Amino acid sequence: MLPSDFQCYFFLRTSKMLKNGEAPIYIRVKLAGARKDISTNLSCIPERWCNEMKMVNGIQKKDQEINNTLMQWKIKVKEAAEFLARTKEYFEPSDIRDYLEGEYKVSGLVEFFELRISEIHTMIGRGYSRSTIINYKSTLKHIRTFLDQKLRRSDIPLPGISYAFLESFISFLKIEQGCQTNTANKYMRTLRAVLYEAKRKDLITQNPFEKYSLKYERKTRGYLTETELQTLMDKEITIERIAMVRDLFVFSCFTGLAYSDVKSLQNKHIIERNNAKWIIKPRQKSNVDSVIPLLPQAERILDRHTPYSTPGGALLPTPTNQKVNAYLKEIGDICGFTKDLTFHMARHTFATTVTLANNVPIESISKMLGHTTIKTTQIYAKVVENKLLQDIQMVNDRFK
Repeated sequence: MLPSDFQCYFFLRTSKMLKNGEAPIYIRVKLAGARKDISTNLSCIPERWCNEMKMVNGIQKKDQEINNTLMQWKIKVKEAAEFLARTKEYFEPSDIRDYLEGEYKVSGLVEFFELRISEIHTMIGRGYSRSTIINYKSTLKHIRTFLDQKLRRSDIPLPGISYAFLESFISFLKIEQGCQTNTANKYMRTLRAVLYEAKRKDLITQNPFEKYSLKYERKTRGYLTETELQTLMDKEITIERIAMVRDLFVFSCFTGLAYSDVKSLQNKHIIERNNAKWIIKPRQKSNVDSVIPLLPQAERILDRHTPYSTPGGALLPTPTNQKVNAYLKEIGDICGFTKDLTFHMARHTFATTVTLANNVPIESISKMLGHTTIKTTQIYAKVVENKLLQDIQMVNDRFK
């Protein structure tokens, strides 16, 4: 919100007349008793300037173009003031000028975090996804709460962020915000990325994370066994919305696609090569291509829902992620499962039960999941008991 005493308006500086007989147009910013005049690089004949309206009084095309540009200037000045009001306890009109001219240097963590979120907004679809913005905003919310409750301040200078600050913040996340270790680490990773960007822009000389390591808790990722997956597929479900979500889940079990990729799957992602059908689709999360053979179980689901798809639109009608996971809990109850079903469990099931347990090499699984490193795939592809038995039996047979 803009400060109550904030003002900005245009005026003609007739004391600096140009050689062509026009006077330059400035925008004056007033705040807290201070003012700053900023050149708009526009000018007009004094006789055509209206002091009451604070704009050019004319109907010619050039007059309208100048007025349109002036309106854009006013919008930019107000946006700059709103940004500074959000991120600084106190700022001056000269800060607005510096911000507009790209000379303004942010100094606070919250201030820079806001700026970084604005930058990422412009890069969605080009290396960043909307989920990144959500994570950044959540992290910033926790930082604001921490600063308010623990340090009694609205911001902290970037150079003032120390190892002790990181230790105190993660303790706050775990103890007072109730975050699990890995969830707290997710927020810490976001803070780390922001601080590395601050260092890259020479706002700090050293990132305290260079001496700070995050400790993770290893968790077993849930997946369905072959028996459970077959039970789910065979179960008769008459409620249409529940049956639809079951299809989406099974489709993911046989493709490894995450929820966002199932939701955005289109005809252009189904490719025929070497007498076989493939799903070749960049992941929403990372823009890395997943290359997946279209298995019959998945193709049947696509065929079943083809009449409901729209040209150039999504192939599968997909409810919101929240609704899908709510319906999956109902499906788990219907099937008699003791484990809680979530949509991401389907991706784990693909990595374990459908592929790894059937001797698909880890390198191939990595390509299908759209991972950039095998290390990432190994987190998903837990070795199931049947696969262990098969492997040890091969050793046993060899030494008979």
